[in-house]
Amino acid sequence: MGRCKKGDKFAVAKGVTHCFRNPTESVVTVYNTHQPALRMEHYFEDVCKVLDKLTDHRTKDFKMDLKSMLYMSALMNNYRSEIIVKSPPDVAIKVLGFVSKLIGINY
Repeated sequence: MGRCKKGDKFAVAKGVTHCFRNPTESVVTVYNTHQPALRMEHYFEDVCKVLDKLTDHRTKDFKMDLKSMLYMSALMNNYRSEIIVKSPPDVAIKVLGFVSKLIGINY
């Protein structure tokens, strides 16, 4: 889609791979809605919980290491009806999610 400015709205069709990011240092507010909503509200709440758990609060640093991948994979497998990531490949999420369950990481 390109760059958006304040007030822009856009829709993404079901099944279309997409992402968004803020390439600036400015704070940006995004109103993200899903129809049907399914469990997206719970998904985003759980993402925040996982990130909070894995972030070094002294430095505010988050690293995507093996521990982080295991937690995120467990979370992603819990929300397969709502969202499937493109990268890493879905098969990797499934395998890491299975390993997560085996070692007691559940989300």
